Amino acid sequence: PRSVLVVAASAGGSVGAPFVLDPKTAPSVAGYVSVSALGIRGNASGPSSVPALLVWGALDQPTSAKEQAHERTFAAHQLCVLPDAPHPAYLKEPELFNALVVRFASSQTGALPGREHWSLRVAAAWGGADEL
Repeated sequence: PRSVLVVAASAGGSVGAPFVLDPKTAPSVAGYVSVSALGIRGNASGPSSVPALLVWGALDQPTSAKEQAHERTFAAHQLCVLPDAPHPAYLKEPELFNALVVRFASSQTGALPGREHWSLRVAAAWGGADEL
């Protein structure tokens, strides 16, 4: 059964992603939360079915080739760009980041319906979050 939620920041692409993408360990992964990952290393032969929450700070590189590689690697993903947030995006609004992770984790009893691409954009004001 899928029972592990992997949360990895920055170096997560080279530390967390290999665990998530490894065919031996991927079946145990219920979800993957990546924060501003710098790159992806792993053994995936194609897009992963593991649901992913891809978090970026707006002051980082949320539309970079690295972010786009994450979107291609995780077919069932939600993208969240935190406004006015730096590379360690969780430091800007820790309560919001924690709420996003809890919301994502609680929704991962299985893969996202239809492996659809979800887009989650958070409003600049704490009280004005879209789609939370």
